[in-house]
Parts: sequence; C-alpha cells; structure tokens
Amino acid sequence: MEALTTEILSNHQEKIKNKQELLESDIKRLQDNTDSLETEKEVLESRIKTLQKTVSTKQDTASQFALSDAKQELEIKKQDIGDLYIWMNLQSRLLEDMKATKVVKAAASDSTPVSPRPVLNAVIALVLGSFLGILAAFTRYWWGAVFK
Repeated sequence: MEALTTEILSNHQEKIKNKQELLESDIKRLQDNTDSLETEKEVLESRIKTLQKTVSTKQDTASQFALSDAKQELEIKKQDIGDLYIWMNLQSRLLEDMKATKVVKAAASDSTPVSPRPVLNAVIALVLGSFLGILAAFTRYWWGAVFK
C-alpha cells in the first residue's frame, strides 16, 4: 500500500512540474508578445507625432486620415498590451498556486472495511416507499379533481 501511495505522489509531483514548465513557457511567450507590442506602440506613437506635425502644417484630408488611422491602430495595440498583461498576471498567479500545492500526509486506508447494513437499508427503503406511495395517492386525487 505504501508503494502505491508513493507512486501516486511521485506521479502527482511530476504532473505539477510539467504544468509549471508549461505555465513558465506561456509566461515567457506572453512577455515576448508584450515586448513586441510595446515596440509597435512606440513606432505608432512616433508616427502619430510626425503625422500631427504634418497635419498642423498641411490641412489635407489624406494626412488627417493617416493620423486618425494611426491613432486607431495605437488604441488597438494598447488594448492588446493590456489584455496580454492581464493574461500574464493570471498565468503567474496559477503558477504561484501550483507551487504552493504539496502533500502534507500520505493517504491511509482502513484495515477493516465498512460492511453493508441490511436493516438500515430496509428502513430507508420503507420510508422512501411510503413517501412515494403518498405522493402517488395525492397525484391521483389531484388528477381526478382537476380533469374530471
């Protein structure tokens, strides 16, 4: 029995390690995505600044359209970055929760199993049968009174 318990514990610890590795790789990937989005955000911000200078000197519709398009792209990137930060936070919390999991004591089995109790089973069957019989009687009475 002890061998089985230790095998179960070792399998559980191995699964936890695998999940931790997966979560760590997810966090790394999310950080890389966040970094790339941050650089795209910086590029868009510089593009917006140059377009604003262009719009202030020239009042043509093409530069105004390009400026509004760049602002819209910037807002989308900001939203994506926020979503990635939320996802990274969730993944890191899951990783912390997994690290806090440990087995305090191995499970112990009882040497004398519990046997069935026929008298108790008969009493329970009698009580439930009585309830069902009374329910059936009331249902028949109601059915006859309503649909007569």
